[in-house]
Amino acid sequence: MIQEKLRSLRNRVSGRTAIPTDAAPQNPLELQKAIEKKAYEIFQQRGQKNGSALEDWLQAEKAILGKARKTSK
Repeated sequence: MIQEKLRSLRNRVSGRTAIPTDAAPQNPLELQKAIEKKAYEIFQQRGQKNGSALEDWLQAEKAILGKARKTSK
C-alpha cells in the first residue's frame, strides 16, 4: 500500500523537485530507489502509520540529496 502511495506522490512531486545536476547520481533510477528506500525507513520509524507519505518522501529526498551535495564538495 505504501509503495503505491509513494509511486503516486513521486509522480506528482518529481516535476516540482529541483535536483542539482552536480549532486544527482548518474542514473536517475538509482536516485529514485534510494529515496524510496529512505522514505520507507522513515515510514517504519514513525510506526508504519499511514497519512504522511508525502512528508516521508520529501524528508527522504532532503536526506539523500543532502548526502549527495556533501560528497560532491
